[in-house]
Amino acid sequence: MDQQPTSPSPKKSFSTPILLGIVAAFAVIAVVIVGGVSGWWGGKPAGQNKQNPAPPSEPTYQGYKVKDIYSAEVPKDATVTPAASVVPASPSPTLSTKNRTYTLKATKSGFEPSVLTVNAFDTVTLEFTAADGSYDLAIPYLGISFAPVAQGKTKELIFTASGSGTFAFMCKNACPSSGAIQGTLTVIPQNF
Repeated sequence: MDQQPTSPSPKKSFSTPILLGIVAAFAVIAVVIVGGVSGWWGGKPAGQNKQNPAPPSEPTYQGYKVKDIYSAEVPKDATVTPAASVVPASPSPTLSTKNRTYTLKATKSGFEPSVLTVNAFDTVTLEFTAADGSYDLAIPYLGISFAPVAQGKTKELIFTASGSGTFAFMCKNACPSSGAIQGTLTVIPQNF
């Protein structure tokens, strides 16, 4: 019998669409790698973003930038602002806290006086007068906020000077049409 030569069995091969898909995937990966390294997408090449990092967001408190309403620093030469009246907060001679009363006037041009300095833990009474419009008063970092006082009226605003540092006080919602007015309250720490 004649044997016919046997042909080798056909090898299995990838179909053309699968092979083209694999080549296309490798091409896309290569473009992404090369583009990222060379900065084709408007960015800088890898490793160069360290020169201009994004600025960190500034801390805020009650919607204000902390740096605008508080500083831990107390001037070395800080002295308590003379008050209209000073009364010991306690009959005990060992306690140094006082009840201090100040006159504070709000006008379109600002607060008078615009700087007050007290000791930590003093009870502060502000005889607050709204001279030429309705004004409110807030010390945001201390969480203190007083309702508006009507034009020409005077109201006692009382708070305890807690903490230490330099704090902004300001009108918050009832301000002159020219914009917010601001002053500074410095609280001297005990044993300063």
